[in-house]
Amino acid sequence: MTQGERDAGISPVIAEILMIFLVILAAGVVIVIFSDEAPVPEKVPVVAAKIEKDSTNIIIQHLGGDELPSDDFYVSVNSEIIQKDNITLQGGSYPWSPGENLYINYSDTGSVQDVALVFDGDKNPVILARKHYDYVNTSDSNTTQDDYVRYPGFTAEAWIKWNVNPNPGGDSSRKWATIVIDGNTDNNRRYQLQHNSDNSKFEFAVATESGGGSGVPLFSSTSPVKDEWYYLTGIYNKTDGKVFLYVNGNLDSSRSYDTSGLRDSPDMYQVGGPLGILWHTSTGQRKFNGEISGLNTYGEAFSPEEIKAHYDAGRG
Repeated sequence: MTQGERDAGISPVIAEILMIFLVILAAGVVIVIFSDEAPVPEKVPVVAAKIEKDSTNIIIQHLGGDELPSDDFYVSVNSEIIQKDNITLQGGSYPWSPGENLYINYSDTGSVQDVALVFDGDKNPVILARKHYDYVNTSDSNTTQDDYVRYPGFTAEAWIKWNVNPNPGGDSSRKWATIVIDGNTDNNRRYQLQHNSDNSKFEFAVATESGGGSGVPLFSSTSPVKDEWYYLTGIYNKTDGKVFLYVNGNLDSSRSYDTSGLRDSPDMYQVGGPLGILWHTSTGQRKFNGEISGLNTYGEAFSPEEIKAHYDAGRG
């Protein structure tokens, strides 16, 4: 083999090695570029918070929701970014857990209109799901907002009154008189506010991702009577995995469930009444012969304070 033939054979090999090197180098550059970005969590934590202010600090009280494992977030007050050396965790070290306070050194005597916690590298995820401003210094003593603390979960509320004796007697279509439901069977419903089989108790049921089946029914100790108005509030608190039933602003019953969250909606939202609802394939079932007012559902769990406020406002 001549020198020219050897050179001709080596050149393609060198070219291939150079190409591989360039690909590796380019990949390294891409990795460096992406690794320089600030990490953003896959799941944005949700924190229910109460915010207080004195002459030197803003105090953010963690009332429930997710723990914050580290200080990979910044705080903005009235759109002003607060330096991290002005932020102190009550326990001294993370995680920031329910029951603990976050202290922000902030001596401005003016009103605080908004406080937000946002993750580094992402300007969008606000993790204070619900904020109740409770100002305690003299200049701000009249600026407390009517913004009640809410928690991850679900709420159904309604005022109801029976126009007839609730007992269905021998009429099976009047059993389990329904107020509101998302679903049309026990096994596909997402939530249901109704009565028990003989309408002697109020009933609230929710079904979660992990719970399966017909979910968890919760019954009241209160028995409805004809011509009386009742304010009913069914609560599912995802944070502690509990279900609550309030009657006339007061806690009537509760039970534990799980924290997986409500399962997907079957897109079968129905409001009860004298004509009943669709149950399985039969119409005119679970009739409620009465009046329903102020019916609402929310993708958050009300606090006891907000439930009481709604009751007081409704009966006023």
